[in-house]
Amino acid sequence: MPNPTLAKFKKNNKYSKNIKNILIVSNHIPNEVMEAKSLLEAEDFKLHILGESGKSELISPELLSNYDAIISIGKTVQMSILSGIPIYCYDHFGGPGWLRPHNIAQASRFNFSGRGFDEKKTSHTIYSEIKSYNSNIDIACENTFRNTGKYIIGVWIYILSKYLEKSHSKKKIQCPNLNSAL
Repeated sequence: MPNPTLAKFKKNNKYSKNIKNILIVSNHIPNEVMEAKSLLEAEDFKLHILGESGKSELISPELLSNYDAIISIGKTVQMSILSGIPIYCYDHFGGPGWLRPHNIAQASRFNFSGRGFDEKKTSHTIYSEIKSYNSNIDIACENTFRNTGKYIIGVWIYILSKYLEKSHSKKKIQCPNLNSAL
């Protein structure tokens, strides 16, 4: 089961054409991200930190909607996907960077922890990848990421309740297809 989040994060936000206002969510920001942050800020990007190195605040759809992109791992990734906000999946374990159709399955398999990608990036690579963000790629990826209930906890509760209902009645149990539950 993925690490789902609340349906309230599913919004119809439009992808930003330009990324200038970025939120970093982490309690363990690696040095390469902090160095990339400095490089980006020197070029008028605004980066804010939530976590031990910055401000502590509960993540909400309203908070995320204030940003053009998010740098994080874990549940914040699912929140960003559902919110339609570009997500750069990277932290102390490394990560793929911008989520795309070619890397989302592997990133998801490791609960968006950053694991599963064999190398850590340099600060200059992170800086270059963030600076060269292409909104057209995210618009093309929108159906891949958002038109599924895979990351919504209510869908998983429904599936589990049906599973338990069948199990309790001692019928042969078949786990329903996720898309048919939507």
